[in-house]
Amino acid sequence: MVANLQYGGAYRASLEEAERTGKCPFCQPEYRAMALMTPYSGWFVVNVREEFRQSDREGQKPPYQLLFVSLTHRDDTKLPTLADWFAIAELLRRCKRKFGIRGGCLFLRDGDPDCCGRTVRHPHVHYYVPRMVRVPRGGKGRRSVPIDIAAG
Repeated sequence: MVANLQYGGAYRASLEEAERTGKCPFCQPEYRAMALMTPYSGWFVVNVREEFRQSDREGQKPPYQLLFVSLTHRDDTKLPTLADWFAIAELLRRCKRKFGIRGGCLFLRDGDPDCCGRTVRHPHVHYYVPRMVRVPRGGKGRRSVPIDIAAG
């Protein structure tokens, strides 16, 4: 169920619970009840709970860290199929429209969990939406605060 336990805090505790019980966190009804909209073509999307979101480079949590999760549990390390990508893209379009998201970073771990850092063995894809902040010292406009996705 769980590939590795390299992270700490509340996230690690949830992974340890999944490993102890043998229950995939993404397959649980309470997790699926967090879906932001109706599932589409075998996928659903949630906004990751704040305590589990990756912090940005200023130590703050972004407003959205979307997680696109397959309704079908497959304990594999294969890339999503073309049909999966179409479903993820459609859900992302709907989220961007619904929540006014201007951009972000799509992130997928692939392959051997020891190599890529994957934690939960269930098909899923991350979409990080950075915080926007005003440019300091008389600057005009806003800039995004990067998230170090390699560590998340």
